[in-house]
Amino acid sequence: MVTVCPECKTKLKVDESRSAEESLKFKCPKCGAVLLARKSNTDAMVEKARRLAKTVMSDIALYNANIVEDAIRNDTFFDILGEEIREGAQLYNSRVSPEVKATGDYYREAIEAFLRKKREELGL
Repeated sequence: MVTVCPECKTKLKVDESRSAEESLKFKCPKCGAVLLARKSNTDAMVEKARRLAKTVMSDIALYNANIVEDAIRNDTFFDILGEEIREGAQLYNSRVSPEVKATGDYYREAIEAFLRKKREELGL
């Protein structure tokens, strides 16, 4: 998001992904003025969808901890945990608006991020 410092009129690019909060407080690097920038409603909803997707994936991993590593090692993760992943998708889809879903597949991203991290941990 881009905002303008009210003191020195400097245009500032703000990385919204650094905070899950709906508003961001920071200092202008040029003049030191304290700024408060609000995320757009869609941005806040996207962040909530990302958190939900990550939580759903974490729950799947937690409740199936005894089989996750073997499934990843054997490249059978989606075969073995397919039902849980589909149930997670249903939950995710029931709580995320079509407007937010149109901006990205955050559930798929959460699954892929989880798998990347686990593969790295396992040395795969």
